[in-house]
Formats: sequence, C-alpha cells, structure tokens
Amino acid sequence: MKTILQNLKCIAFVVALFLVVSQIQAQTRTASVTGNWNSASTWGGAAPPTSVNDVVINNGITVTVDVAAQCASITINGGNAESILTISSTNSLNVGGAITINSATANFINKTIAVGAGILTCASVSMATTQNNNRTNLLTISTGTATVSGNLTMNDASASRNQVNITGSGTLNVAGSFTGGGTTFNTASTVDYNGTSQDIKAATYGNLTLSGSGTKTINNISVTVNGTLSMNGAAALAVSGISGALNYGGTSTLEYASTSAQTTGVEFPSSGGPLNLRINNTSASGVTLSAARTLNGLLTLTNGVLNTTSTNILTIGSTGSSGLGNNSSFVNGPMQKIGSSVFTFPIGKSGTGIRPIGISNLGSSQTITAEFIRTAPPNRTNLTAGITQISNCEYWTINGITSDLFATLSWTSNSPCNASGYVNDLATLRAASYNGTNWFDGGNTGTSGNPTSGTVTSTQLFSGTIGLTLGSSTSATNPLPVKFSGITAFEKQAGIQIDWIAYQEDNVDMYQVEHSADGIVFNPIGTVSSRNSSVETSYSFFDASPLPGVNFYRLRNVDFDGKSGYSNIVKVDLDKSVKTISFYPNPVRGEFISLQSSDLTKGNYSVRVMNSAGQQVYTQRFNHTGGAINQTIHLPVGMQSGIYILQLDRETSKVLSKTFVVQK
Repeated sequence: MKTILQNLKCIAFVVALFLVVSQIQAQTRTASVTGNWNSASTWGGAAPPTSVNDVVINNGITVTVDVAAQCASITINGGNAESILTISSTNSLNVGGAITINSATANFINKTIAVGAGILTCASVSMATTQNNNRTNLLTISTGTATVSGNLTMNDASASRNQVNITGSGTLNVAGSFTGGGTTFNTASTVDYNGTSQDIKAATYGNLTLSGSGTKTINNISVTVNGTLSMNGAAALAVSGISGALNYGGTSTLEYASTSAQTTGVEFPSSGGPLNLRINNTSASGVTLSAARTLNGLLTLTNGVLNTTSTNILTIGSTGSSGLGNNSSFVNGPMQKIGSSVFTFPIGKSGTGIRPIGISNLGSSQTITAEFIRTAPPNRTNLTAGITQISNCEYWTINGITSDLFATLSWTSNSPCNASGYVNDLATLRAASYNGTNWFDGGNTGTSGNPTSGTVTSTQLFSGTIGLTLGSSTSATNPLPVKFSGITAFEKQAGIQIDWIAYQEDNVDMYQVEHSADGIVFNPIGTVSSRNSSVETSYSFFDASPLPGVNFYRLRNVDFDGKSGYSNIVKVDLDKSVKTISFYPNPVRGEFISLQSSDLTKGNYSVRVMNSAGQQVYTQRFNHTGGAINQTIHLPVGMQSGIYILQLDRETSKVLSKTFVVQK
C-alpha cells in the first residue's frame, strides 16, 4: 500500500511539472517558418502573438508584420542564415519589453529589424557583438518611426558589426542611452532624444531633436547636424570635453520649439553656427537671446517672440533675410541688418504685437539698427513745417543711416493707445523723422492698407535720423495724439479708485468718469478738470459708492471744441470672498516680490506688472486651490528704477492693483 501511494505521488508530480512547462511554453511564440505575423502557420499552428507572448524568431526566418501587432519581447536567434523582422506598409508592432538581436555564426549574414513605413515601439533594443566585420546586426528605418522608451545598446563598438540606419525620412525616438556601433542617417531623417538627461551619440545627423527634459550632453565627441537642430520642451544642451563639438552643415537650421520659455545657449554659438533660425515657441515669454549673434540665412518667425537687448542683439548679415512674422511672433527688442538690400524688420513689443519697419533704396551697404518703442515719442511737440501732429503711442528708433534710404512704417488695430481714433486719412499721413531734437516731415511716397492697418513709405531720409513715427500734415485728420492711457481701477478702502495718465492735453477741457453695472450701459459719475499740461500727467478719481460685486468704468475726454473720445473699459469685482492680500517688499530693491493671503479664493490667477506708461513688462499665471497662499514673483532682470503697478486678476475679475517702487 505504501508503495502504491509513493507511485501516485510521483505520477502527480510529473503531471504538475508537465502542466507548468506547458504553461511556460504557451507564453512563447516561435517563428520556425517564414511568413506573416498574423498567420498561425508562422508560429507552428499557434495563435499569433499577443501582448503576453514572448516571441522568438529562429535562424533563417523572415517575419513580416502585417497588422497592428503586440508582444511581450522579441529575440532574434543567431545562426548561419539571414533572420529579418519587417514592419511593412503602415503596420505597427508594440513590444512591451526588450528586443534582443543575436549574432550570425557565418560570414556575410545579417540579423535585421527593418521598419519600413510602419511603427515600432519597444522598451529597449540590444544587439550582440559579432565575430568580424562580415556579420552585422541591424536596425533600419525607411520612412517609418521607431520609439525606444529605454536604452538602445549596440554592444559591439565596431560600426560594421552593429548598426542603426535611417535610409529615408524616418524617425528614431530614444528616451534612454544610445551607445556603441555605427549609424547612417539620411539628411531627411530625424533622431529625437526625448528622455531626461542623456548623452548624444557621435554621429552625422539629418535632423536632431532634443526634447523631454534635462541636459543633453555632447560628451567629448563630435556631432554634426545637416538639417534642423530643434530645441524642444525643457531640454538644454551642453558640450563638454576637449573633443566635444557641435558642427552645423552649410544649410542647417536651429529651431526653438517649446510650450515653455527658452533661452539660447551653446547650440547657438558666436561662430560656426546654423545658417537659419526658426522661432516656434508658444509660451508667453518666448525665446530670449543670451548673447549677440549674427545670422547669415533666413529668420523664420512662426510662434512666439525673440527677446533681444542692445547688448544681446540679433544681426542679419548681408546674405541673410527674414520672414515677416505675425502678431504673435516677432523680435521683441532691437534688431540689426547689414547690407544694401531691401529689408523689413519684423519687430514689435510684447503686449502690443508686431510693428514692422522696412528700409529700401539704400545707396550703399549700411548697418541699420531698429527697435519698436511702445510709448510716446520724445520731444513730440518739437514739430517742424509740414506736420501738425505725430503719434502719441509709439515710435521706432533707427540708427546707422549713413546714406539716403526710404523707410516704410506700419500701423495695426493695436496701434491706438485707447479707444480714440488713430489713422483715418491715408493721403495726409506722413512718416515723421527725428534727429534727436526736432521732428520733420518725412513725406509720403505711397501707402497701403486702410485706416485699421497699413503702411506709409517716406521720402529719402538722411544721415542723422534716429527716430521715426507716424505723423499728419493737417490737424483735421489722423488724430494720432490720443488723450490718455494706462487706465486702472482697483478697490481702495470702502470704494474704488480709478487712475489714468494723460500724455498731452492740447484742447482738453475735462475728463468724465463713467460707471456701468453690466459693461454696456454707462452713466457719468463725476468729472476731473484738465490741467492742460504738455507733459505726461497722472489723474485719479474715487468712487465712494460702488455696487457690490462687479463694477465697470471708462473715461470720456471732452475737448473745448466739443469733440470727445473714450478709453478702454476696466472692471473691478468687489468679491468679499477675497480676504486681505499682503504685498511686500515695497520699495523693491532685489528681483523678488511676494503676494500673501490667509484665505484666497480658488481659481486661475494672472499677475501683471505695468510700468508708469501702462506698458506690460511682466506676466505670470498660476492656479490656486483655495486657502492660504504665499506666491513669489520673480521680476524680469534689468527692470529700471521707477514706479510700477502690480495687478492680480482671477479669470475675468480684478482682485488687486497696487503701486510699487523699484529702487536699484
């Protein structure tokens, strides 16, 4: 009896072991005949692999992916015959784990993964070393895409034995390390290092994209980019080591493409840099030029601003050119052009948009620097014969004119400083030129557009011209000198205070303050007499009886001749759920200020800082979940001493408006 029980136990153990082995084997699909992935015959009669199956491709076998395929891992066996995994047409293969390519055992034999026009996704790729240069393990891409979320490791350092080749316009995305072997990249191909901090592989790239986050390092090796180097996301580039070098091909392009603010770095060198530059940054802050640079190719402005300064200026060389930009993409600061060719400076100012200025009919090569300034021109009452008034909203500085040229000025719907008229008669419009003391009639040799937006071209401008703006030959048209700007309204004590700035007050009798409960129907609530000043003058009005909740305000300037104009509308929400907000320090001597509250209403907030002219110099957005808050604001580097206004808005309602002083 005891012997029988022992025999039964042995039989049970063998059966259990058989079932375990069978289950393990059931998780593996082995291709022993050439065929399509979705064919059971390829897998010895078993169902095609799914995401839980490990796949083995035997020696001498070719498997073609003909569906949207999945598996857990792939191993290509070694041996004395070709083994190929092909992703055909637009099909895809998603490998949850590793791809392992073993080496051939005979000469002139390759083990290959070929991504045609399809898509390959995997966690990692590992290629085994081979015995000599006549045996190669390969990952090839034609026009498709291969994405490796981990490491791509070519264990053989020889470029002949382990290879990654992109033969067409395909894309390789690597989130981990990319090491060993050799590479051949078509000029239309793209390699994207899209992980965190990564070392860039020594290679000659078509297009190279650095995305994800962290620092991408060229570590003591040489990297060449013949197409576009795209700085994407939050990635930054570093070049280290004696042999570390970034080289650009003769027709290369440097692109900044991100949704967050970017600053140029080693990817934009002072010499040996890219031919072309493309700005495609959709953040509010855009791209900041960290040092002076010269571009001899094409500047393309697609999205976002390029921030420059007089020190960190962008110069377009004699062979360079620029696209026109758009209202959300322009050079925010000074810009320089060398040469004698026709050129339009795609310049503007954040918060106002693009305001280009063109130069033409240059008699000789010149180095012209231009910048758009969103404020009243200097000495704007020093007018000579031919012009009766000039813009009170904006002007251009222009320097370097050594011989005659023509200038073309522009205006848009953003040009007026408030709701008053701006341009209404193109025939009497003039380009006014400034020599540092007086404004002169710069003429009108032609206009384009309409009163809302257009251009006017001057007659010949002579050396000594340092400024340009719009002017009018008669006071009856083109009411360029608007009356006021910078209107703000904010809660103060038990009421609401309305502040504004008058730029000039020729013929102004008074300012009428109007109130509305809905922003549509306005009624006058008070007047402020004009001081008839010829310089900027600040005014205030206090509404001691505002409505609970939302209040709207606007100004109406009334002239002695009966004419009038309106300001923009401002809104104040007396939301009693907003508790006391502390603002410190004031005066500001450093670069940081803080907003603090013990109980701030939940919502999306925006912080804006305006200078005394009402120009926005800083903006920041943040989301608050409700309750206590201590929000630190990093002011822009280089803010000048003076008086500023900080405004805090929650969605469509103004929460806070405070004046502070910057002391340097």
